[in-house]
Amino acid sequence: MVGKIISVVNRKGGVGKTTLSIALGKAFVSEFAQSVALVDLDPQGTASQVLMRDNDYANLLRREQQGPLGTTTNISLVTLMKSEETVFDGMMSRCRYGMVHNITGRADVNFDLYPIQDEFWEFEYEEFRENQGQELDSKIARMLTTLTNTGDPRRRDWVIIDCPPGFTRSSRAALMASDMILCPFTPDEISVLGIPSFNSALKKLNRESGTNKRCYWICNRYRNQGNSSARWLRYAVENHADLLLRAGGLAETSENMDPLQSAYPIFQDSAQVQNNMSVEAPMTLQQTFGNVNANQIVSIAKTIKTEIEQNG
Repeated sequence: MVGKIISVVNRKGGVGKTTLSIALGKAFVSEFAQSVALVDLDPQGTASQVLMRDNDYANLLRREQQGPLGTTTNISLVTLMKSEETVFDGMMSRCRYGMVHNITGRADVNFDLYPIQDEFWEFEYEEFRENQGQELDSKIARMLTTLTNTGDPRRRDWVIIDCPPGFTRSSRAALMASDMILCPFTPDEISVLGIPSFNSALKKLNRESGTNKRCYWICNRYRNQGNSSARWLRYAVENHADLLLRAGGLAETSENMDPLQSAYPIFQDSAQVQNNMSVEAPMTLQQTFGNVNANQIVSIAKTIKTEIEQNG
């Protein structure tokens, strides 16, 4: 079966894109024994730093900055995207950082990382200035085709792309290749009121490219205390119900609706959650993000899997 591509994106930063990308990858490995490739397209490199072991990320940055690179050393997406077409395939294998999980009972299930570094910001700008980003588009598309190609040993069941904030050239290329687009948001005024803006941008991209992509919004950091989180989550449900990732079961909203009991899976505030998924998250993940809502992550993974299986 051809692998499936999920892009995690939002114009706004700090809404949980990286948290969702990593946790979702772990859920696919843990709950379904399905392989994952996480492509870190965010030049901030948070996913790369979290998932790479010990000082491996710092060593990767140092090698690329000092150069010249050897013929077998690992590389980042910056070096990969700079490589010539004739050597791209071999360089892609060097960009793969394998088995970035320690999930009990899943030692035979691949979870790969394709890391990035902050030089990608400048590289992407120069690419757009020189050729409108067309070469970058082509290389990202080639990479994603390889990762989903049934006949390639690097093929994975799921390719999860952690996109940068905004609507960059690289994130546009990722969206166009995606089978599903996920947009995490936080239940606050700025984040919720930004939902229509992003969807307008996606509609414009659809018109320009002749596609019909849609995004599914997922609430993150809902706090079951106070009125603000509940008020803005209720606003999102009442005004954008057709855009929210739906777990099924509730067709309408009501004035007394408890968002936690709605049909829309969310991340509850981590302080109120017991992490009981069969995933043993790396200590770095716990230190960086706290306890991820494991039950909701599994619910989201199941919903995504069902949605793609039913609708392609």
